[in-house]
Amino acid sequence: MPERISEDQLTRWLEHVDYADADESRAMAAELVQLRRLIADFTDRDDCRIDHHGGCQAHGYLSLEPGELCPHTEAKQLLAEWEEADRG
Repeated sequence: MPERISEDQLTRWLEHVDYADADESRAMAAELVQLRRLIADFTDRDDCRIDHHGGCQAHGYLSLEPGELCPHTEAKQLLAEWEEADRG
Protein backbone atom coordinates (compact mmCIF):
# COMPACT_ATOMS: atom_id res chain seq x y z
CA MET A 1 0.00 0.00 0.00
CA PRO A 2 1.45 3.42 -0.92
CA GLU A 3 2.39 5.78 1.87
CA ARG A 4 0.18 8.52 0.43
CA ILE A 5 -2.89 8.30 -1.75
CA SER A 6 -3.80 10.70 -4.53
CA GLU A 7 -6.80 12.98 -4.59
CA ASP A 8 -8.06 10.99 -7.57
CA GLN A 9 -7.89 7.81 -5.49
CA LEU A 10 -9.83 9.53 -2.71
CA THR A 11 -12.46 10.70 -5.17
CA ARG A 12 -12.84 7.22 -6.68
CA TRP A 13 -13.05 5.75 -3.20
CA LEU A 14 -15.76 8.25 -2.30
CA GLU A 15 -17.77 7.26 -5.37
CA HIS A 16 -17.49 3.52 -4.78
CA VAL A 17 -17.30 3.10 -1.04
CA ASP A 18 -19.68 0.34 -0.06
CA TYR A 19 -19.21 -0.52 3.58
CA ALA A 20 -21.80 -1.19 6.25
CA ASP A 21 -21.76 2.49 7.18
CA ALA A 22 -21.20 3.99 3.74
CA ASP A 23 -22.57 7.43 4.64
CA GLU A 24 -20.10 7.80 7.49
CA SER A 25 -17.23 6.59 5.30
CA ARG A 26 -18.15 9.05 2.54
CA ALA A 27 -18.38 11.91 5.05
CA MET A 28 -15.00 11.02 6.52
CA ALA A 29 -13.35 10.87 3.09
CA ALA A 30 -14.98 14.15 2.04
CA GLU A 31 -13.58 15.80 5.16
CA LEU A 32 -10.13 14.44 4.32
CA VAL A 33 -10.32 16.03 0.86
CA GLN A 34 -11.43 19.32 2.44
CA LEU A 35 -8.61 19.19 5.01
CA ARG A 36 -6.04 18.65 2.26
CA ARG A 37 -7.29 21.76 0.49
CA LEU A 38 -7.27 23.80 3.71
CA ILE A 39 -3.70 22.72 4.50
CA ALA A 40 -2.67 23.91 1.05
CA ASP A 41 -4.51 27.22 1.51
CA PHE A 42 -3.18 27.93 5.01
CA THR A 43 0.45 26.95 4.40
CA ASP A 44 2.72 29.94 3.95
CA ARG A 45 4.79 29.58 0.78
CA ASP A 46 7.62 31.68 2.27
CA ASP A 47 10.65 29.77 3.51
CA CYS A 48 11.32 29.42 7.21
CA ARG A 49 13.92 31.70 8.80
CA ILE A 50 15.41 29.76 11.69
CA ASP A 51 17.07 31.88 14.38
CA HIS A 52 20.08 30.97 16.53
CA HIS A 53 17.75 29.36 19.12
CA GLY A 54 16.14 27.08 16.49
CA GLY A 55 12.84 28.99 16.28
CA CYS A 56 11.16 29.99 13.04
CA GLN A 57 11.09 33.76 12.82
CA ALA A 58 9.15 33.77 9.53
CA HIS A 59 6.12 31.96 10.92
CA GLY A 60 6.26 32.80 14.61
CA TYR A 61 7.16 29.35 15.95
CA LEU A 62 9.84 30.55 18.31
CA SER A 63 9.83 27.69 20.82
CA LEU A 64 10.65 24.74 18.58
CA GLU A 65 12.48 21.92 20.30
CA PRO A 66 15.73 20.57 18.79
CA GLY A 67 14.81 18.43 15.80
CA GLU A 68 11.25 19.82 15.67
CA LEU A 69 10.19 21.37 12.36
CA CYS A 70 8.13 24.47 11.82
CA PRO A 71 4.55 23.35 11.06
CA HIS A 72 4.79 25.18 7.72
CA THR A 73 7.77 23.03 6.74
CA GLU A 74 5.90 19.89 7.79
CA ALA A 75 2.84 20.99 5.80
CA LYS A 76 4.98 21.69 2.72
CA GLN A 77 6.51 18.22 2.98
CA LEU A 78 3.07 16.66 3.27
CA LEU A 79 1.77 18.67 0.31
CA ALA A 80 4.77 17.55 -1.77
CA GLU A 81 4.05 13.90 -0.90
CA TRP A 82 0.40 14.35 -1.90
CA GLU A 83 1.43 16.00 -5.18
CA GLU A 84 3.79 13.10 -5.86
CA ALA A 85 0.96 10.63 -5.20
CA ASP A 86 -1.31 12.62 -7.53
CA ARG A 87 1.30 12.35 -10.30
CA GLY A 88 1.32 8.61 -9.71
